[in-house]
Amino acid sequence: MSLIKRNAQINANLRVSAQAYPEVHPRVEYALTTQGHALGPAMTAISTGLSFVTCTRR
Repeated sequence: MSLIKRNAQINANLRVSAQAYPEVHPRVEYALTTQGHALGPAMTAISTGLSFVTCTRR
């Protein structure tokens, strides 16, 4: 899946909002929505779990 399609899918799921600016050098700024911020504790738990698994496998 291309990056553009993946970004569109994330935007459609309301986890990230995108603000496009029609400038000479087009840019898009992304920000987490309230729903995206709500995933923070789950992402931290997953990250901590993956770090633990990686450390114990050595």
